[in-house]
Amino acid sequence: AEFFARYGAIQEFVTTDAICVAWFLMVLLLHVFASPNKRELLVSFKTGIDMVIIASFFLSLILAYTTFSRFLFIKTLIRLSFSLRILKLARHSLLLNSLGLALKEASRELISVLMFVFVIVFLYA
Repeated sequence: AEFFARYGAIQEFVTTDAICVAWFLMVLLLHVFASPNKRELLVSFKTGIDMVIIASFFLSLILAYTTFSRFLFIKTLIRLSFSLRILKLARHSLLLNSLGLALKEASRELISVLMFVFVIVFLYA
């Protein structure tokens, strides 16, 4: 119970998170062992995402017991890296793949809209 209070999360979330990370770790290890070209696999972008996800989980477990203020920035970065799981899960979802392709095709329009919003906010703030 003390761990969950320090981790700042609900027990079910941490359990689900641990199961997902264990699955990601197992898949990564199987890919590494089955790959004929291990070096190419280890430097690929998708493997990098897997490693960041797995490392961020274990770092968050370690940093849950630290109270130093200098680690707050690291904890924030780790929480942001959890959003990379969407990229990891996008491999297995046709809907997420099509969403990524649509965003890629409409990137110029999205950047234009964001610039317009930033200019309006800047002028009227």
